[in-house]
Amino acid sequence: MKNKLWQAHLLTIPFQRLWYIPQLGYKLQLAELIFLPFLLSASRNIKRLLSKDAWKELDILVLLWPLVNIIPYLHNRTIHLNIIELIGTVYLVLLYFLIRLATNRSLLVQFHKVMVLSATIAASLGIIGWLLYTLLDIRTPLVLTRPYPYLGEIAQACAFTATPNMLASFLSIGLILHISSLLTLKKQKTFSAIGILLILAGGFFLTFSKTVVCLFAGIAVTHHFHANKKKQTTWNSKKLLILFVILCALIHILGTHFILTPMNEEKTAPLRRLSYISNEPLYIFPILDKPYALYLTNYFHNKHSSLIALMQSKGWGIGPGNYNNFIAKLQQQGLHPPNFPRWDPHSTYFGTLAELGLIGLLEILGLWLCIGYLIVKILHTPSHNPRMVLLGPALAGIFSAVTIEAMSTDIMNFRQYWWLLAIVRGLIEFLPAEQNRDPDIQETHIRRTAPRKPLTTNE
Repeated sequence: MKNKLWQAHLLTIPFQRLWYIPQLGYKLQLAELIFLPFLLSASRNIKRLLSKDAWKELDILVLLWPLVNIIPYLHNRTIHLNIIELIGTVYLVLLYFLIRLATNRSLLVQFHKVMVLSATIAASLGIIGWLLYTLLDIRTPLVLTRPYPYLGEIAQACAFTATPNMLASFLSIGLILHISSLLTLKKQKTFSAIGILLILAGGFFLTFSKTVVCLFAGIAVTHHFHANKKKQTTWNSKKLLILFVILCALIHILGTHFILTPMNEEKTAPLRRLSYISNEPLYIFPILDKPYALYLTNYFHNKHSSLIALMQSKGWGIGPGNYNNFIAKLQQQGLHPPNFPRWDPHSTYFGTLAELGLIGLLEILGLWLCIGYLIVKILHTPSHNPRMVLLGPALAGIFSAVTIEAMSTDIMNFRQYWWLLAIVRGLIEFLPAEQNRDPDIQETHIRRTAPRKPLTTNE
């Protein structure tokens, strides 16, 4: 039952907008309904957390996350206490430890299969919704239709996730894991494996998401570490990889924080109406004798407002969940564009600075450094189990993509990333013991090393 609930929770993560509950919005979905029986079934393994050796740096940093969210309230009692936000934070931390309790060697081996299946289902729903709208003009919750910078009016696949960007973020994990399995498991290059790759790629493409360059960076990193295991990399290839990842990060930052558009009302009005750009252009210049304008997007202004929040709170932060109300005050003071809604910070780094202060940023940096160190450790831990081996390069690629994505997305509330944290921790716990556990490898080894009986005259 525990193993089935482990798989069920992972499969239900992309179903994020099945129903709406007043006051809670879309926070309580299928994954949360599975959480309680999942917790009860895994609690039998609580002894795994009671020994001193069971705790590593990552566990401590995760455990500190709710405390970091409370510190702004302790410093300034006048800050509005957002109970729902704090409950959500505690839930995600409990989810991490719950997955830790439930995960075993068998489930670690199955992780990439279940995750890819979950992503494939989400991608298929996105593709179906996009085809229904494009070919039959049938509107469903599976797509979002709106004017989009550079592309005009389009339909973006989102399936049952919160936004097209959320679907793209989820599919990028499935894509990188599947590509890693294709590079590792040579026998898996079947018709069905290629079909899954096409579904994942098609679903991702139909989101028309800005995270595509993050995906390219993640795939490049994954491919590099696979080549490195085969000793097919050189120092020059490493330098090229670093330059490529930096280039992807720059493209992502420029593409999300600035928009270049012809200077006419037909082009700018829809972008302004949907709050892609501010009212006034940053710079106007001619291209082929036609006036073009460079606009700052909401991503840029949110970062500027996040720094204002940090300074006004004297480095302690304005408290989790209070950014939206803070934006309303800035708009009244003329410090934030009035045509932008009271959105979330749209950045993990700057949003953390705004709401949790410098201590929150130190927590994020600590998590990032710890995860990076553990992934490097996983990459250098040998194992004969190919389904374990593929996870190291995949996690390195996903971590690289997420690091870039976090510049323009609040990823700390994404359930799938807390899953990945727990999987990294599980690999650190179980991977060393897997070095000689693959029965296929052992059987082959026995066959090759077993002494042959002496040949008889007849033979």
